[in-house]
Amino acid sequence: MDCGSTEAKFRVIATYSETDAYNSTLQAGNQAEGVSLSNPDGSVVYFSKNAPNNVYVAYPNLDYQIEIYDPDAKTAVTLATTSNQVQLIKG
Repeated sequence: MDCGSTEAKFRVIATYSETDAYNSTLQAGNQAEGVSLSNPDGSVVYFSKNAPNNVYVAYPNLDYQIEIYDPDAKTAVTLATTSNQVQLIKG
């Protein structure tokens, strides 16, 4: 990849502060192109059929939403739905 390329070839994990992130992530799945999944650990996963490479995860009672971007949509969903792939890091 050339310097300055706008092509997204890297995995990106981001965290966003969001009040009631769990419910807003769950509700996003109710949109026409939305997909939501529940994980055994109680978290909810959302992605849009129009942008399946961007997957969002939220946990009950936490005001944060985690975004997982991967050039391969299947990998992004797998990371979001596989136990212990997304973990809280305490400083």
